[in-house]
Amino acid sequence: MKPGTIASASALALGIFMLPSSAHAQSVNCQAKTAAARLICSDQELVRLDAQLGLALQKRESQIPTEEKRRFILQQIAWISTRNAQCGLVGKDAAPIEVLAPAKHCMAEALKRRISELSQAVPQPSMADGPNHTVTKLRQEMDALRLRIRQCWKTPEGADSTSFVVLRIQFKKDGTLAHDPTQVAGSTSATAPALAESGKRALRACQPFTMLRAENYDQWKDIQIRFDAAQFSGAVR
Repeated sequence: MKPGTIASASALALGIFMLPSSAHAQSVNCQAKTAAARLICSDQELVRLDAQLGLALQKRESQIPTEEKRRFILQQIAWISTRNAQCGLVGKDAAPIEVLAPAKHCMAEALKRRISELSQAVPQPSMADGPNHTVTKLRQEMDALRLRIRQCWKTPEGADSTSFVVLRIQFKKDGTLAHDPTQVAGSTSATAPALAESGKRALRACQPFTMLRAENYDQWKDIQIRFDAAQFSGAVR
């Protein structure tokens, strides 16, 4: 995928990342210097699959409600980070293409799986609930989750207002952690590692998150949380 400009959707410390929606319709930017972009552009099959993924993302985004788009975009950002890590491309932006070549099969399989996932029908809310009922309940759950984590979290000593990390959190259906949280983004400040560890400690200490309802599990089973030294106030996938 062509990387768009990642920007914070608000000043929230536990926040939302946004990509321009037009980026979803475009295939990889072959002028980019990242390992993933160079690998994809070196192979016609990967180029074809990446273009299919762009179309699948565009179609899915057109099918989901506006209030769900932020979670959808953030989920895609996390998927890219996870894919690159699983395929062994992290830290190899300057590596020769011959070094990246063994990752072609992994990249192709990841693209195929993502295209298949996006081809599944978008779940529709029950008519009995009304069109906004599910979204309202989910927002209430996220507000309660945010409050609970804030109660457990302590800002590391020395962290300044520019320090932040984004942790990926995967939950079991009972509200406990399915895996140890992993960092997917963050500032380059010296205190960022301490922020990441403090966030992980808070999440371990706070579980189980009983405010998360089982009927909304697909919406909160895999979320991104931003821990910011200046503030702490939101959570979405």
